[in-house]
Amino acid sequence: MCGFDVRILPKYRAGEGQFSQKDGVWKLQNQSTKEITAQAFLRVDDEGFKRFENRVRQILMASGSTTFTKIANKWNTTLIGLMTYYREAAV
Repeated sequence: MCGFDVRILPKYRAGEGQFSQKDGVWKLQNQSTKEITAQAFLRVDDEGFKRFENRVRQILMASGSTTFTKIANKWNTTLIGLMTYYREAAV
């Protein structure tokens, strides 16, 4: 689903403990009763990781005799793009 894996944990399977409040976890709430009914756990899927790895590989293979500064700038741009897109799933 657009580079994300979503796992849903219903309230009845969570047990007696409270839902965890961590990064990459969304509380799902019933709109009419405002009761929290489940949690959705987000993570980056394998295809998203492969796209990032391929982009880094492309940067390194195309660098040739390019200066370190240019390669570092491309790496930083790629990393910023990754974190911007997957910020909700980043831990």
